[in-house]
Amino acid sequence: MNFNAHVDQKIKKCNKLIGLIRRLSVNLPRNALLTIYKSFIRPHLDYGDILYDKPDNKNFQNKIEKVQYRACLAITGAIQGTSRERLYEELGLHPLVKRRWRSKIIFFYKIVNGLLPDYLYSYLNFPAQVNYSLRSASDIFLKPTPSRTKTFKKTFFPYCINEWNNLKFEVRNAKTINIFKNLIINKKIENSIFSVYDPSGIKLLTRLRLQFSHLNEHKFRHGFTDIINPLCACGKELETNEHFLLRCQLYTTQRLELLGKLEKLDSKFSNLNSKDQVSFLLYGSKTDNSLNLNQNILKNVVTYLKATGRFDKSLISL
Repeated sequence: MNFNAHVDQKIKKCNKLIGLIRRLSVNLPRNALLTIYKSFIRPHLDYGDILYDKPDNKNFQNKIEKVQYRACLAITGAIQGTSRERLYEELGLHPLVKRRWRSKIIFFYKIVNGLLPDYLYSYLNFPAQVNYSLRSASDIFLKPTPSRTKTFKKTFFPYCINEWNNLKFEVRNAKTINIFKNLIINKKIENSIFSVYDPSGIKLLTRLRLQFSHLNEHKFRHGFTDIINPLCACGKELETNEHFLLRCQLYTTQRLELLGKLEKLDSKFSNLNSKDQVSFLLYGSKTDNSLNLNQNILKNVVTYLKATGRFDKSLISL
């Protein structure tokens, strides 16, 4: 049995839907685009994943992972080549390979605990001293299934038995499936944009968060040939997020206006060190979770980004 044709068909369908997200991104807020991805695109890749997964095949895994990566680029407006890990962190997403592992191990938990038909339970190989009718055997190790080939070793039962035995005792012995789910994978939370509706402005802000934008240090690090060095046009420093947001002399007027507004919003801002000031500008306040405050912070920063005109030109200079 081979699921390559099935997977290729699903990938093709997902890519068409990602194109739709890209077109909608001009008008829809980021949270709506992320919901579209989770509701209408990712399920195509989740369905049947415990059967089609090839945990030993990196090329196969990467082919599927690229779908989620392309979706993340469309949702955020990030530039091709942006770190996959940073993108996932920004949107609060787990790699699809980790989701497939989770799906398999949850299904296996149901088998071990008698939550699925008996014929599946009969495939488990308990040690000889264990009563085979025991349905709460999650606190013991299972005997590995003999495997003559590497391919068979990575099929569902041999693979899951090995993964199950590697889990901690308290995880295998979870009393309910909800507890088990919470123990095997931590829920990730996206970096908030505090419901700010400004698709083009949030795209610029997100690129700075992801450290891949028009700034010379970002482009130089990613090998853009139109950048000779990572210095700012002002000639003072590398054009990093910190330099652009806090010190570049080319945008003093715009920055003074921004800082004046921030001082009124939070007087503690000027007392922060440079690293924390950059974090404050890009992500909002760490000490005050007020929606109104953080919305105003991001709105003012987006206004600054647009007012500088730094991101108006094409990414590649001709």
